[in-house]
Amino acid sequence: MKKMIICKMFILFFILSSCVRKLEQKESKESIIIKGQQTKSIDEIYSAFASPSLKHRKVQGDFAYIEQDEVTGKYLAKFITKEALLSIEYTSYGDSKKDVVTLGKQTFILQNKIDPYSIAVYWVYNYGKKYLCFIGKSQSASGSGVQVSYFMLFELENSGKISSFKEVTSRFGNINSLISNNENKDIGYLRIVNGKEQSQYTLTVHDIKTNQKLNRRLILLKYCLNDKFIILQDTSN
Repeated sequence: MKKMIICKMFILFFILSSCVRKLEQKESKESIIIKGQQTKSIDEIYSAFASPSLKHRKVQGDFAYIEQDEVTGKYLAKFITKEALLSIEYTSYGDSKKDVVTLGKQTFILQNKIDPYSIAVYWVYNYGKKYLCFIGKSQSASGSGVQVSYFMLFELENSGKISSFKEVTSRFGNINSLISNNENKDIGYLRIVNGKEQSQYTLTVHDIKTNQKLNRRLILLKYCLNDKFIILQDTSN
């Protein structure tokens, strides 16, 4: 009986030792990969996709609440700017009712609830077309949730009327996520989603209207401290 217990303990010790060695080997291999790579900011990574035809300019201004009703759960924010710009309002609701954004006399229903205070507004120009782009964060974002950016892209006609509206989402997204889709002279965007392993993310190129991938390029990123990334893989290389 005593020999059997000792034997079982030896087997258990062997299994645990094997697991520890595998984990150490994995960490060692990962450390070698990381050590051999230079960390980059997200904008440095985006710069590899820079499009000369796509220009942008930030609209100076901020959203401010002009109506807050805790009883109905309706909150209305207006974009305050000194620029000559059509009226922009964001209406959010405390319940499951969808938020809406109003540009001039046109109202658009949103798929995501965005914090108006987080929204930055840009003019975007691409192949003679003009757009307004809003980029914001979730109303309830906390922890890693603040990494998620919500894009609203409005294409304007010469008359100022909105001819199309698209929403997209990307982690670590900012205005440099938008690129020119040279094939159809439209706009594409760089989409970042969670990878298969913790702290890893994949970047792919998508069409902003169809949300379909534009090519086979994929970049595997590892998130490091101080908002820096390591490129573990780039299929274009």
